[in-house]
Amino acid sequence: MKFPYTSLCFLGMLFLGLMLLRCNTKPKASVEEFQEKRKTYTLKVERSAFHYDSFILKDDTLRYIPQEKSDHPNALYNRPTQRVLDSAVTNNLIKKIVQDGFWQLDPTYKSSSSCTSPLQITLQANEKSKTVICDDFERDCPELIKYIDQKIVELEGNGLKRIYLPG
Repeated sequence: MKFPYTSLCFLGMLFLGLMLLRCNTKPKASVEEFQEKRKTYTLKVERSAFHYDSFILKDDTLRYIPQEKSDHPNALYNRPTQRVLDSAVTNNLIKKIVQDGFWQLDPTYKSSSSCTSPLQITLQANEKSKTVICDDFERDCPELIKYIDQKIVELEGNGLKRIYLPG
């Protein structure tokens, strides 16, 4: 005697088997989805007053861009440079800048001094961007902005520190 529900049982077992197979063969997410997306960043330091030069750190490449038609007595201030840095160094720098509160800084820091030396820092990380402008890099400027200025000059490697002029 045949079991009356044989075909129904067969279809049920087939369905259950296909479901189990489907659960085990889902397309695996790509490795990139499991890893944190690589952040691209650009850090730009623009110095005014006597210098009018800039430093641009894009990912692991640091470029120095002198003032156009620069005629500085120290030739290092007149030549553009480009250096590839260790990614661990640049990643740690960006991480420190963000952890120390760059995104929370005010956009502008005014100075009551009559003799100022402006400094502008712009950080772009993926879609996020912020510019902080200090009227005077030395007075009335957050320590984090001063740190960024000093660290970028240090990483560039030619000692292109600010030159103080009496005034």
